[in-house]
Amino acid sequence: MADGQPEQATSKRRGRPLLGVKPTLVRLPEGVPERIDAIEGKNRRAEFIRDAVVSELERREAQTATTPNDKPPAGAKPTGGEQG
Repeated sequence: MADGQPEQATSKRRGRPLLGVKPTLVRLPEGVPERIDAIEGKNRRAEFIRDAVVSELERREAQTATTPNDKPPAGAKPTGGEQG
């Protein structure tokens, strides 16, 4: 903002600051914002990202709760420990 104060997260529908959210800069791959806009509309991009992140966190937390702790995280490279 021009007065040096940080910009508050607001919702165009409600016209007031969102409660319980922390502004976070996220860099998205090229083309992803346009894909979101095509599905949800440009003014709903932040809401879509919030919902997607919360949904993925819940999915991963549930998965972690049901899998053994010695299993490497998704995307981890194998260590090559066992040979056949």
